[in-house]
Amino acid sequence: MKEKIKENPIKQLERLRMENPKRKGERPGAYKRRLATIQKVENFKAAQQLAALNRRKVAAPLNFWGKFIEVLFLMPFYFVEGLFNRIMDEITVARYAEGKGKLVYFDKDDERKGINGYLQITNDSGAIILLAKLKVLKKVILCLKLKGSKADKAKKFLDTITLCGTGVLVVTAPATITALLLLVPLYLNSDPGNEETTYNNLYNGVMAVMFVYQNYCNTNPTTALTAAAQGGFDVKVQTSRKKQELTAVNNAVQGVVDVTCAGGKGRCSHVWKISYDGVVFEYLSTTMSAHVQVSGLAGGIEVWFLHELITTDGPQGYDLMLKVTVSR
Repeated sequence: MKEKIKENPIKQLERLRMENPKRKGERPGAYKRRLATIQKVENFKAAQQLAALNRRKVAAPLNFWGKFIEVLFLMPFYFVEGLFNRIMDEITVARYAEGKGKLVYFDKDDERKGINGYLQITNDSGAIILLAKLKVLKKVILCLKLKGSKADKAKKFLDTITLCGTGVLVVTAPATITALLLLVPLYLNSDPGNEETTYNNLYNGVMAVMFVYQNYCNTNPTTALTAAAQGGFDVKVQTSRKKQELTAVNNAVQGVVDVTCAGGKGRCSHVWKISYDGVVFEYLSTTMSAHVQVSGLAGGIEVWFLHELITTDGPQGYDLMLKVTVSR
């Protein structure tokens, strides 16, 4: 792949004037600033494309056979992987940018893989007002790490309560903050007889406030990390999961189909749904194992299956449906 020759700045400005004519009533100074902004974005994109090309050359210099293998075997997998990532990215962008954002890639290889995407948001006039690296988060889970001695735990409680009282994104009632602050010295100065009671009262009160913050994070993913920091809570970020591969095998017994998925770590359950037209799905079964057996099916018909993994973090979402033809 040959590197593109950098366009002359003067010719680039002339081209931008042709592609972006002056609007009716637009002042000369505003017009120049708009062209300069577009020119900066184009130059940034060109620099990113060149940097991506140089990274690939250094990281994986391919000879003829290396390029042959990449094009013939790897690119199809890049496309499939990138397809799922772009679907999730587009949903996220639509939520973040309220319909005025789109995902852009500065390199064809990144676009195939669906990685290193940038969120580009434009205003009503079409001018780019944001170009930022996009990181898709599935969920932000709040927690409170309490370590060390009683004094260390009391300080952690005190810091968290104080930050919650000054939080901007999530507002906690002053009366709640005052009541929680009174519980801190009671726990810190408690004796062995009432230490457990004072700790539980303080802990449950802070957990109630954290529950409000968690609800905010669930409904506002773009500012979830900021809200957690304002409240002084620790976070566990659950990123996008891999899809559950479904396989179906016709049993030796006619009309019986065995459906299996990849499963998950730890204790989890599996919800299965079935459809006879690929449109309307009905509940089939919930199992603890990553396997379900369906019986009583008529031979020769087509059935569709859906599966959802449920972990300790909650439902993980449905994957692509699986169509099976029942053997006669």
